[in-house]
Amino acid sequence: MLKLKLLSLKVSLGSYETLLCHIVNLAKQHKPSYVCIANVHSVVEARRNRSFREALTSADIVAPDGMPLSRSIKLLHGIKQEPQVATELLNGLFARAEEEQLPVFFYGGSSEVLKRASDYITQHYPSLQIAGKYSYPFRSLTEQDKEDIANKITKSKAQIVFVVSGVRRQEKWMYEMRGRIPGVMVGIGDALPALVGIKKRAPKWMKNGNMEWAYNMANEPRKIFTSYLATYAVYTTLVLSEKIRLLMMKSTSTKFTQREIIEPLVQ
Repeated sequence: MLKLKLLSLKVSLGSYETLLCHIVNLAKQHKPSYVCIANVHSVVEARRNRSFREALTSADIVAPDGMPLSRSIKLLHGIKQEPQVATELLNGLFARAEEEQLPVFFYGGSSEVLKRASDYITQHYPSLQIAGKYSYPFRSLTEQDKEDIANKITKSKAQIVFVVSGVRRQEKWMYEMRGRIPGVMVGIGDALPALVGIKKRAPKWMKNGNMEWAYNMANEPRKIFTSYLATYAVYTTLVLSEKIRLLMMKSTSTKFTQREIIEPLVQ
């Protein structure tokens, strides 16, 4: 998948169907690889945190999650990008894995989340093989821990590994485990708890209207006020600053067309 530079990250371009096909192909090839799903928080955090940015940059695929990133790509570069919704992507991968008979493994999350995930799959995707589950210890992993986990996943013959550790922790883990697991790792963060009913989800009309933040504010007002709003304010400022920079770049040089400005950002 082609990647486009969006502020501090390079995000993968393509439709939902294209994204699914690429992930499934990586799994079928047993290719050691990993996929990140980036949202506004990811972009801002990547700008602040060098190690997190490196983990995202090294990913095989970085899917833009939600309308804000899609609209930013359109605003800055004139490219229409279909927003990827993590919960929909997760359901899509479950369906494809069941259809293609690709065993899956769940790493991270609490024992309750993993149990609810098993129940959900049994109900909705009864032919999908769960090769294994591992609820990570609440401490820093040693090199021996990482080796043991890699061996456990490899022996399970899983071809898709769903990593449920939350933003930063899951990206760092996948970055450190790259090359050790013969399959594709997919960082799904809060998508799994939301999908199986542990975490409340905004109605579809609010997601489509870019109003998911309002739903989250009603359910977690302190978290939204101290984290989400501050993050969105920073993100909006960064996007507007980048838009101004691109306009100035275009207006001060008659040598560059819009296509010539955009193309170096895509690889």
